Amino acid sequence: MSQTLKRLELRLPEDHPIFDYPAGTRSQIAKMWLDIGARLASLEERIAALEVKGVRTEGQDHKGSTQINTKNLIDAIEGAFE
Repeated sequence: MSQTLKRLELRLPEDHPIFDYPAGTRSQIAKMWLDIGARLASLEERIAALEVKGVRTEGQDHKGSTQINTKNLIDAIEGAFE
């Protein structure tokens, strides 16, 4: 099965890290970086959804609380992936 590809033209500063890669490989590297960025954005959205539901994440101020309601945690995680 052949997938139709679309072209994307970017203008980047000459000191952008993509130019550390040899010509001929940059398109593949840029595509990989775009894919990773999309996956990271999706993960950030899921984490934000968990935070809205009251699930603590690393780096938040826990105000000394060490108790986590595991049922609420499981419900929140399941809801984030629906």
